[in-house]
Amino acid sequence: MRTIAYMVALALMLPLITSCEPRTIYSRYLPVNESAWKRADTVTFCTDTVRHAGRHSLKCGVRLRRNYPYQNLALIIDRQVVRKKRTISRGMERVSFQTITPKGAPTGDGGAIKLIETGMSDMTLAVGDSVVIRVFHIMAREDIPGISDVGITIVNNED
Repeated sequence: MRTIAYMVALALMLPLITSCEPRTIYSRYLPVNESAWKRADTVTFCTDTVRHAGRHSLKCGVRLRRNYPYQNLALIIDRQVVRKKRTISRGMERVSFQTITPKGAPTGDGGAIKLIETGMSDMTLAVGDSVVIRVFHIMAREDIPGISDVGITIVNNED
């Protein structure tokens, strides 16, 4: 009897718990060249069509190996919203990651590979839209060692 009461209580609370969390509509990490990420090596992400219209937030993440030699990383995010096979909006955004604290400690979560993420500006999407996102580095050096993966996450902020 007690088990049934717990299951009923859980069933009633589950919609409350999940309804407060935003919906991730896309999250993917893609590897870059293992020896060095070249400036010309653009990482491209293509989403499926959007099922829920509204305001969406974007997040960019990088996974860094211990041999990443710099205190920061600068990327350009080129995003394109496509509706019915036509580009309806396009924008570029520069994102920066601090990879080492002022005291010399690496930032991010993880062990041998650190994950660092940063938010980007929001965008409004309609049902049926898809998004193409291209990412490339704008560091002074042409080849950047120590980057394992680059990722994009898109979250629907609407209820």
